[in-house]
This record gives sequence, structure tokens and C-alpha cells, in this order.
Amino acid sequence: MMLFSGLIYGWSIFVSPLEKAFGWNRGQTSFVFTLSMSVSILGQITGGFFVAKRRQRAILRVAAVLLAAGASTRFGSPKMLAPVGGEPLLRRVARAFVEAGFAEVAVVLAPGAA
Repeated sequence: MMLFSGLIYGWSIFVSPLEKAFGWNRGQTSFVFTLSMSVSILGQITGGFFVAKRRQRAILRVAAVLLAAGASTRFGSPKMLAPVGGEPLLRRVARAFVEAGFAEVAVVLAPGAA
């Protein structure tokens, strides 16, 4: 959900590249944004229905995705390997997901990082 929200808030970054790559005008590009917002709303309504009918904990146990594929160019070194509280940030966040009860935790790394 947060990943999708980030894409929505960062939409303006994608407008010009989409228009150049596909030869779209602003109306066509705006339609893509409208479509993505519509799908988001339908997903939220559907998710709310499932949470209302089932225990919230059961819904949240589906999966967690930890995005750790960033280049960390401004940070100067891999950010997810930075020590936080005596352990790498990546390990700390993954452990928090496991302790929160997520059934699956997927970690997405940059190519060649594994």
C-alpha cells in the first residue's frame, strides 16, 4: 500500500518520461493517472470489505515486501547495510516484519547484491 502511495505522490516524476517514451499528450498521461487512482480506490474498498469480514491480523499475515534495491548514491554506501542499534538496518527491518507476524517476508535487492 505504501509503495503504491509513493508512486501516486511521485507521479509528476513520470509524466514527462511517459509522454516522451510513448508519444502521449497530457490528456493521455492524465488518463493513466486517473486509471491508477481508480484501481487504488477499488482496492481500498475491497480491502476494507475483507478486513470487516475477517480478523485484521489474518489479512496482514499475507506478506511483506522489503525494498532494499536502492543505489544509495547520496548516502555514499548501501543504506540498508548501515548499522542501526548494533545491526544492519536490513536485518533490523526484516526481523521487525517477522516479529509482527507476517507469514512471508520478501527482500528485493539490487542486481548482484545477494
